[in-house]
Amino acid sequence: MKKIIVMLIILSVAAFASRDGGPYIGIGYGNSTISDSDNYYHIKDDSDTGYTIYAGAYMNKYFSVELSYLSDMSYSDVNGTSLDFGFVDVNVQAHYPFYYDKFDVYGKFGVGKVSHNGKGFGYVFGTGVALHIDDMFSGKIGYDYMNFGVDTIDDKYDTADKNLAIHYLFIAVEVQF
Repeated sequence: MKKIIVMLIILSVAAFASRDGGPYIGIGYGNSTISDSDNYYHIKDDSDTGYTIYAGAYMNKYFSVELSYLSDMSYSDVNGTSLDFGFVDVNVQAHYPFYYDKFDVYGKFGVGKVSHNGKGFGYVFGTGVALHIDDMFSGKIGYDYMNFGVDTIDDKYDTADKNLAIHYLFIAVEVQF
């Protein structure tokens, strides 16, 4: 019985949390472009669409912490070989609310792991603007820049670390609990 009461209290607190703090989840869809500064992959088809799923918590209306997943997106090189990259990261965000807390602009910084043959690590920068429809729902337009190194193995040569970057412009909906 005590567990049920504790769960009801936790759920009621989460349900009536204000924008000043609390957990949230979101899903978005957007367009990405990849850049290969080392010209290792000789990328021909450099854009694709993909989705992002994220969950986090507002510490207050100025700061939040987030875990996000960017789906695998497929690009191709001049030989027609498919190159699939996805990104999982943890980041911190700084928000600046304005116009009666209906809008906020944000910036984020984080680190993450790229999913490409199971190897790769990098960082993410992002910015965006959110429209808070009410205390629970928001719409968001954002831009993320992910820069990462990928370990590549060549039969004739040793392992090399190549730098790649993904630019991702997206729209998202978010629900705060």
